[in-house]
Amino acid sequence: MTGVLDGLRVIDFGQYIAGPLAAMLLADQGADVIRIDPPGGPRWDMPANAIWNRGKRAISLDLKNPDDLAVARALIASADVVIENFRPGVMTRLGLDAEKLCQDHPGLIWCALPGFAAADPRAAMPAWEGVLGAATGYYLLKVQAERDDAGRSLPKVDEDRPIYSAIPVSSMFAACTGAMSIAMALIARQRDGRGQRIEAPLFDATFTAIGMPHWVGKPGTPWTRSYECADGRFVDLICFHEKFVRAFVHEADVDHWLDAPFAGDIRKPFLTTPEQATALLEEMEALFRTRTALEWESSLNAAGVPVAMCRTTTEWCALPAARQAGAVIERDDPRFGRTVQPGLLVTLGNTPGAPGRRAPLPDQHRAEILAELAALPPREPRALPPEDNRPPLAGLKVVDLGTVLVGPTCGRTLAEFGAKVVKIENPFGQRPDPDLNRGKRSMVADLTNPAGLDMLLRLSDQADIFIQNFRFGVAEGLGFGDAALRARNPALIYMSLNLYGRNGPWAARPGFENQAQAASGIQERFGGGYGPAKEALPINDYGTALLGTFGIALALYERGKGGAASGQHVEAALTFSATMMQSAMLIASPDGQVRQPRGQKALGTSALHRAYQAVDGWLFLGARDGDWQALDQIAGLGGIASHPPGRRAIALEQAFAQATVAEWIDRLRAADIGVHPVSAIDQVMAHPYARERGLFLNRDHPDGGTVATIGPVPRLSRTPLQPGRPLRATMDAPDIMADIGLAEQVEAYAASGVITIRPSRKRAALKA
Repeated sequence: MTGVLDGLRVIDFGQYIAGPLAAMLLADQGADVIRIDPPGGPRWDMPANAIWNRGKRAISLDLKNPDDLAVARALIASADVVIENFRPGVMTRLGLDAEKLCQDHPGLIWCALPGFAAADPRAAMPAWEGVLGAATGYYLLKVQAERDDAGRSLPKVDEDRPIYSAIPVSSMFAACTGAMSIAMALIARQRDGRGQRIEAPLFDATFTAIGMPHWVGKPGTPWTRSYECADGRFVDLICFHEKFVRAFVHEADVDHWLDAPFAGDIRKPFLTTPEQATALLEEMEALFRTRTALEWESSLNAAGVPVAMCRTTTEWCALPAARQAGAVIERDDPRFGRTVQPGLLVTLGNTPGAPGRRAPLPDQHRAEILAELAALPPREPRALPPEDNRPPLAGLKVVDLGTVLVGPTCGRTLAEFGAKVVKIENPFGQRPDPDLNRGKRSMVADLTNPAGLDMLLRLSDQADIFIQNFRFGVAEGLGFGDAALRARNPALIYMSLNLYGRNGPWAARPGFENQAQAASGIQERFGGGYGPAKEALPINDYGTALLGTFGIALALYERGKGGAASGQHVEAALTFSATMMQSAMLIASPDGQVRQPRGQKALGTSALHRAYQAVDGWLFLGARDGDWQALDQIAGLGGIASHPPGRRAIALEQAFAQATVAEWIDRLRAADIGVHPVSAIDQVMAHPYARERGLFLNRDHPDGGTVATIGPVPRLSRTPLQPGRPLRATMDAPDIMADIGLAEQVEAYAASGVITIRPSRKRAALKA
């Protein structure tokens, strides 16, 4: 059993997080990854390199040295994939021009992960993680801060004050986007032998994490929040649906609440009035203080209620359930000894891959790599078939049963890469989200009805990919599990997405983004001394969707190698992604410390990487330790380097308060210092680059009016992505049923409730 990418060679020029992590994802799936470091080792010498460089071989090259540059070119000539995450133009200046090298080596796939795109006016600016967080609106999304809101989402007094997060969201999403896009480019290469160039900037990739162009928020409710328990620990509860509320009150032995005025309409838990919320919160807080957090977690999960104890990251990594699921593994490291690391982030049933061997020391494999290069015969030019620039997934069919965020986002991403996606909605659920489901055809079907199940099976018989993110065992119980569908259609790629994976004692536990953050330590860190607080962006839902799409692409690539047309079961899980998101915090430094900003008052990681308040707003400074002298030469910052290290942050606070954000931006960028205004989401979406690049889309809807969504992120030079038409919610049932020979059954199925067809907005407007 080998990884899908066994035999594939990847040259990893990446530094910091995004490039190395993207290459690690490929190494875990069997690729031979050769890591290129500058003399002296990685530019960012941090413990997490033991994770991001696992499974690789290493050689150090000085690209300003002609001999070493020749070695780099020879390695590229021998490779299938190159990954780099320098600023646009840097590789060309070093003598490694992507366009020319791809022309010289037609099968080469070149993946660039810069901070800002070459077409972005900010392309030349140093794009440190905090700078990107400020540029993407991440630090101004206040979902949960102090806990005095009776379950309501109320504005805070210091609404314009940013909250820094330790999670490097932009880097993580760029890495996942890059690995996914490389797998898609490999599928395209199978058709005509040609590679291509990929650009997935960190700024652009964050739009996937943002997920929606307009953040208006939802009113909070005591049915969905975290609570302190009898032992002082917290649990995070999410009862957004009537079935969860009923299960909760029954297990807690408070069924009489359902008749109390404070409960409101449990069919619509988010619509409790402020008065009801205040009373309900008081009851809930008293109730949760009657048991310990672990007791609540165990009993409510057994009753099918989504809840998780709010653990620290250290507790999560030591948890037997996390180890048994495979979300957390251990690896020996020559510098840090026994380490905990994220497990395999995507698992394929037939070609599963494995977390790679321990990370190499700098230049560890020089002799071995140079000997291989010397022994390689030159690649002879070969005739290629006609160029095929269709999207990588052109002609492939997908059945998408995804719910909430993770499943629908996976289906949407497949549609961007050219697949024909049919979205099946639950008649008892919410209307399909237009952003998550753009590019798909949509219908509502009752799959508990035998006719509805038969319709789903017919669709699956014709499909290449099937997506579901139900709890473990639910799909099997309803008749459309992996074994049942692949017995009928052996070539089917079956995607399972859930919270804790399919192994271990917690496999069947319910849960969502909230529980992934709570169980893995994210909420505890972000809340700090204020109790647990949820990170604003649903990073694990969206991140798992990208990893799931990566896994599907790998399975399709394996299927495309020829031989038996067999499908695979592909798996990804939210808590696995949550562990990856925290990989920078998993391994202690040699002094035993894990340095991480914590809590709702955090502004950054150091004096040179944090937010500062100017006269008219906030800016984020992103600089290196070697930049103190450059800062000393900037007007208004003279003498800053002379302050004792412990006083420099205070000195910078005082200095930045003397001028406007715009004035500081001009001064700092002129000195090549990373800096950006701390932006809000509406400012991010209004930026000309976001609209010109198609990251923000505001389009006419075929049924009337307009609809705003985000757009595709990666740019592939030969097989560009497609934003897909705006969703026509539930309106495609007749066409979908005609495809499977049921055209004559549409009216009968609609009349009996097997399918539901809601009128279009245009038709409803005409009736009005």
